[in-house]
Amino acid sequence: MTSVEIRVVLILLVLVLLFGLVIWAISTVLRRRRMEEINRGPGNPEEPAPTQPWRRFTGALAAPHARPEWVRVRENRRLHSADQVYFGFASVLSPFTVINALRADWGVRNADQARTRLSQAQQVITEHAAAVLAQRGLPEDAGEFRAKLVRAGAPGELVDDFLAHTDAAPDPQVIIDADGLAFDIARVANLARWSGYVRYVDPDQCTEHLDALGIAAVAVFRSWDDFADAFLAGQATRFKGGAKHYTQAVEWLRTDTDSPWFRQPWITAVTTPR
Repeated sequence: MTSVEIRVVLILLVLVLLFGLVIWAISTVLRRRRMEEINRGPGNPEEPAPTQPWRRFTGALAAPHARPEWVRVRENRRLHSADQVYFGFASVLSPFTVINALRADWGVRNADQARTRLSQAQQVITEHAAAVLAQRGLPEDAGEFRAKLVRAGAPGELVDDFLAHTDAAPDPQVIIDADGLAFDIARVANLARWSGYVRYVDPDQCTEHLDALGIAAVAVFRSWDDFADAFLAGQATRFKGGAKHYTQAVEWLRTDTDSPWFRQPWITAVTTPR
C-alpha cells in the first residue's frame, strides 16, 4: 500500500469516527430532551400519587401489570413510590423500556398511534361491557346506578354515554365474554398508564380513558375478587398454561393487605345479577 493510499484510509477512518461521534451527540441530546419532557409529566418522581378514591380505583385496574414491574426492579433502583405506580401513571421501569414494551406489546411507536389504540380499545370495552349487561339484565334502577358512580367521582357524561350503549340493540358481532372483559380492562388500563408515563398521551386524556374503563368494570363486576376471578379465567383463554407473573400478581393483590386492592376498596354500584 502506498503512502497516498494509507493517508486516504486514515482520512476515511477519521471521517467515520467523526460521523459516529456526531450521531452519538445528536442521540444524546434527543434522549435528554425526551427525558426532560417525560419528567414534566406523571413520570416525574415528584408528581404526587392520586388521593381521590375514584382516581385510585381506576388506576388500580392496571395493577396486575404494574405488580410484575415492581417485583422485577430492585428496591434501590426504584424512583417512584408504590402509590405512584399502582394508582397513578408512573412505572419503575425506565421510560425507554416502556417505549420498547409499547412497541412490542401494542405496536405503538408514537403519540398518534397511542391515542388511536386507546380510543379503539376503550370503545370495544364499552361495547363489550354493555353487551354483557344486556345478556344479564340491566340494574333495576339506572338512575341509582348513575348517582352512585357520580358520587364516587366518575364523570356524569361518561356514565350517560355508557348507559346509552346499554340501551342500544346489542351488536351481534360482539362476543359475550365477561372473563375476557376483565383481562382486557386491566390490559388497556395499563396501556393508558404506560402512554401517560412516556407522554405519548396527555394525562388528562389518559384519565378520561381510565374513567370509561372504571365505569365498565363497576357495571359488570362486584368486587376486586370478582374482577380477579374473571381476569385469571380470561388470562387462561389467552395464554396456554396461563402467564405465571400475572397469576402471582393477582394472588398478591387479592391476599396482601399492603396491596392497592386492599387499600382502595372496589367502587360499589347497583348489584347486577350473574
